[in-house]
Amino acid sequence: MRRFYLCALLTLLPAAVAANDAINRIMATAEENHSTGVVIMQNGKIVAEQYWRLDESSDPRIKQAARARFFGTTDDGLTLEDVASVQKSVVAALAGIGQEKGLIDFDTSVSIYLGDKWASGEPAAISRITIRHLMSQTSGLDEKLAPEAEPGTRWRYNTTAYQNVLRVLEAASGLDKNELTKTWLTNDLGMQDTYWLDRASRNSKGPPQRGLVTHARDLARFGQFVLDKGRANGHRLIKEETLAELMQPSSTMNPSYGLLWWLNSDAGYQTAGNSKLQEGRREPMAPANMVSARGALNRLVLILPDQQLVITRTGLINTDKAGNGFAKVWWDDLRHLLEQDQSPAGPK
Repeated sequence: MRRFYLCALLTLLPAAVAANDAINRIMATAEENHSTGVVIMQNGKIVAEQYWRLDESSDPRIKQAARARFFGTTDDGLTLEDVASVQKSVVAALAGIGQEKGLIDFDTSVSIYLGDKWASGEPAAISRITIRHLMSQTSGLDEKLAPEAEPGTRWRYNTTAYQNVLRVLEAASGLDKNELTKTWLTNDLGMQDTYWLDRASRNSKGPPQRGLVTHARDLARFGQFVLDKGRANGHRLIKEETLAELMQPSSTMNPSYGLLWWLNSDAGYQTAGNSKLQEGRREPMAPANMVSARGALNRLVLILPDQQLVITRTGLINTDKAGNGFAKVWWDDLRHLLEQDQSPAGPK
């Protein structure tokens, strides 16, 4: 069994019984599916925030997963974990800031910053791969960083290739990944518990992959920064138009992918594990203008501009409930929240 250990805040509209029920369903589904944290924000204020500690003694699968992904807790008990590919959207914001600083250009060859040995193949071919190709998942590289298509001609979700965006930023700025992330972004957002580490690598060749360690509350701060169009603490960290560029379709091959951000376009979508274009929205119950940061095991930052909502979820998945499809069930819960005549509002 899993053990509930902290309910930091749960504030609902006094008369919104239906909204109360919807949030209760959201939290119950999250708990059943091995979540460690869920935060719901509206209009810049926390509406509901709940955390759980996973009981490793009752399920050896949790213990094994936690060993690889969890890195202790904060002073107030929030689980710190590698949030997988949610990191990509954080790096997108850093890249946008780097371009505004004049340190990089999305349309410049990666080789300008990293040399011609960062990927396999002929230097002339590798030099055609730009930062934009890495950010749009159209580099033409396979998982071993060997060319398999011309840059810009095929969409393939490739974390190994993407990770070079952060290395470009380090090379261009002369700053370590943690220093540049703190000074450019997370310090201003109050994301004091967020940091990078090098993952234990199963492949001794090449540099190790990086993991972003954080929790649901810090991710909510990041989501709110995006909802506020690049402003934090009364000043602008990134231009609105730069942020908007990250969240536009970056190729016709996957209309639901921007520059390291997931979109919810009616024009169709590919997923990380499926290279065939699917019809309709990836999340049909969500608004078409929703943008999201997504990681393995359903780590999520959902940003819904029309509703002024930010929703984050961290944790693992409950393989005993895999047949139910966590994402589908949770979106059904979220739909009930979105359909309320009065949305929840935080404390004044």
